Amino acid sequence: MAPTIPIYVLYFFFYSAAGWLMESIYCSLAKRKWINRGFLTGPMCPIYGTGAVALLVCLSPIKESYAIPSVLKPVLLFIVGMIVADIVEFITSVLMEKLFHARWWDYSDRKFNIQGRICLRNSLYWGIATIVFFYIVHPPVEEIISMIPANIVYIILGLIFAVFLADLINAVRTALDIRKLMDKMRSMKENIEQKMAEFQQSVSKRTEQSSWAGDFSARLTETKEQLDNYQKLKRPGLHKTGRMFRGSQLNKASDRSIQAIEEALAELKRKLTNNDDEMY
Repeated sequence: MAPTIPIYVLYFFFYSAAGWLMESIYCSLAKRKWINRGFLTGPMCPIYGTGAVALLVCLSPIKESYAIPSVLKPVLLFIVGMIVADIVEFITSVLMEKLFHARWWDYSDRKFNIQGRICLRNSLYWGIATIVFFYIVHPPVEEIISMIPANIVYIILGLIFAVFLADLINAVRTALDIRKLMDKMRSMKENIEQKMAEFQQSVSKRTEQSSWAGDFSARLTETKEQLDNYQKLKRPGLHKTGRMFRGSQLNKASDRSIQAIEEALAELKRKLTNNDDEMY
């Protein structure tokens, strides 16, 4: 019997957690310290859950088909699984970059990549993972979940979804805060570059430059204060000692963005100061 929608949702949460655990352990061993590889604060990486459900929906007919010879099924699973996983990874990368102006992975330094979002090496890994998934991982998971009574499934989903939704809202709000700051800094950078170009063309505008520089410096100070306030208020729970899920990828990405903004602030102020010195 084909899985119902609630079962697919349960698969999504299970494989999101399993994928998060697998990737976090792998990266933690490489760095010799605990690293939360998830977009969220909690133990979940939705791209793995999405990929698993996409594979189940698209490839289960191939695995269960009696018309396809058994020797060909692994080959088809490898090829189609590689394509499906690449599509999921590519779309996820595009959406996250459009929504949050940030990238959570970049394969630009690897051969045969497409926009740094997917690459051949990872595609081959996805193909191998698809075969392992269908022949080793999923069968026992499917059997165990099929033994759970329907009413218990709904209770489990309700509890998990409530926590997941709260975590997702918090993560999105944090990412949008960073996006607003980055948009503001981008606008300010374009403004100063335009003004500097105009001022260099005419020495008669020195008085105007001095006035604008003072106003712009005040705006820089205001933005710096916003950054300081954001860092003080940002996820205070993450700084508690012993917090298992401390330091999600989103939190690290926001820290990198803040560092870049602060460096840009210092550079802009330096340019303003140097320009004032040249005027007088």
